[in-house]
Amino acid sequence: MNTTTLLSFGVCLMTSLLFSGCAKDQETPEAENKRVISESPLLQKISEAKEEKKQKALQKTAGLSLQATEEGRVELWLENPNLQDIRSLRSFLAYDATVLEGISLTIAQDSPFSLIAPDEWGFDKRRGIVSLGISRSQDTGVHRNKVHIATIDFKRKKDGFTTLDFFDVQDEGHTMVLASDSEGNLINILKTPSIPALILP
Repeated sequence: MNTTTLLSFGVCLMTSLLFSGCAKDQETPEAENKRVISESPLLQKISEAKEEKKQKALQKTAGLSLQATEEGRVELWLENPNLQDIRSLRSFLAYDATVLEGISLTIAQDSPFSLIAPDEWGFDKRRGIVSLGISRSQDTGVHRNKVHIATIDFKRKKDGFTTLDFFDVQDEGHTMVLASDSEGNLINILKTPSIPALILP
C-alpha cells in the first residue's frame, strides 16, 4: 500500500468519525420538544403541587375530642381540618369503673356514620372501657371540618374527679381514624389526642 492510498484511507476514516460524532450530538425535533417540555417551569410546579397534596393527605391531622355537656353525659367529636376523605373510625375510651358506670352509647342524630361494628359497640363495665366502631354506609367519605359522632351517658358511683382517655392510639390500634388516600388505600390519620382527653369533676 503506497503513501497516497494510506493518506486517502486516513482522511476517509477521520471524516467518518467526525460525522458520526455529530450525529450522536444532534437531537431530533421530537426529542428536543420532549426535553423542553420536561424542563418546563409550569410542569415542575404542577408536579410539586401533586407531591405536596399527596404528602398533606398522608399527614395525621384528624382529631377526636370529648365534651361534657351535662351531668354524666359526654359527646364525642371528630375534627377533620384538612377535609380528608374519612371512611370509618374506632374509639376505645378508658374510664375508672370504680367511679363511673356506663349507661348508654348512642349515635349522634346528625352523624354521617351509621354502620356499627357489632363487636365494637358498648361497655366493658368490669375493665372500664367504652368501645365504638363506626363507618359509612355509602362508598363515599366524610369531608366535614367537624362531626358529632356519639353521645355517651355515665352514672356516678361516687364523687370525685375522674378522667376519660383514648385507649391504644396507634396504627392498627384500638383508637384510629381511617381515610382514603389518592390511590384508594385506607390509612390512619388520627393524631395523638390530649392526655387526659377529659376531666370530669
